[in-house]
Amino acid sequence: MEFINYRGITMKLIRKGILMFILTSLVLTLLACGAKPDESVKNFFEAAKKSDFTTMVNYIKKDVNKSNFKYDDKDQEKVIKSVFSKVSYEIVSSSVDGKNATVKTKVTSLDLPKIYGKTVSDLMPSLLASAFSNANSDDAKNQVIQTFINDLNDPNASKTTTEVDIKLVKDNKSGWLIEPNDDLVNAITGNFNKAFANNNKSNDSSQKQDSSKSKVTAQFVVDKLKEKEGSYMTDITVVTAENDDNKLLGRPNQYTEKIFWKDNRSTGDRTDSTVEVFNNKEDADARRQYIEGVIKSMPTFTQYIEQENNVLIRIDGQLTPDQANEYLNIFKSLDI
Repeated sequence: MEFINYRGITMKLIRKGILMFILTSLVLTLLACGAKPDESVKNFFEAAKKSDFTTMVNYIKKDVNKSNFKYDDKDQEKVIKSVFSKVSYEIVSSSVDGKNATVKTKVTSLDLPKIYGKTVSDLMPSLLASAFSNANSDDAKNQVIQTFINDLNDPNASKTTTEVDIKLVKDNKSGWLIEPNDDLVNAITGNFNKAFANNNKSNDSSQKQDSSKSKVTAQFVVDKLKEKEGSYMTDITVVTAENDDNKLLGRPNQYTEKIFWKDNRSTGDRTDSTVEVFNNKEDADARRQYIEGVIKSMPTFTQYIEQENNVLIRIDGQLTPDQANEYLNIFKSLDI
């Protein structure tokens, strides 16, 4: 009868069990701890360069719904992929303090404020011409988007480099996760978020400064003009967000009110007489300078322009100087 060493077998099974337990624990520990902090940062940026939002979310410490990361339309997809595909990075250093880490990273990205500014500047004459001729606003919008995309993909497109301290925390299940903040967003987008925030801040500040002043409305100005020029003013239209061909009403640093009309003495078919009200004089100054610059380059769109504080009036250039001055003299006599 063969003697079976149950004790030995039992010990082997126990030792095997202990070994499996140790290996399993080790694997779980590795999965829980994740890779080093700089590896999480690297994986995040590699996913960003591919516009792989689903993977990017895996390295962010934030409750987000992955299904939310969808493009609204094809144009948005083209813009985002154009921006993210140009991002490059260099990990400078990495430090760990318990469950917190900091990875200093040098990020190079497209300089979006500068590129967008170039797009708008290049297109402004044609956009203003379209506005004067009451062209389809969708065509102008599509022109801006396509030109912006082309500028983003220009091999000589402006870039900027930002050094950012990326903060991470260690999660027991997911490993090292990035704590998102404005510095990281600005680094990836070439400070576009910062520029937009500053613009809004400046605009909000201007609104607060002007809130204590007596406000002259566009309707007040038009009513005063109608007292003497009413027999010539036809098709008077109050601009709203829905009928604003320029899509500028209420936008940062743009007019807050606008009314336009035709003068029946004009031989043209354009509606070029308008009153525009702004939050402050500085915004009105900028609008006036812009329009005067366009008129200088395209004399066919000549207008008579006058400004009082934060209100701008533009009179159809096809009227005679005497006819235009009838409007302008009334406007200048108002207490604005």
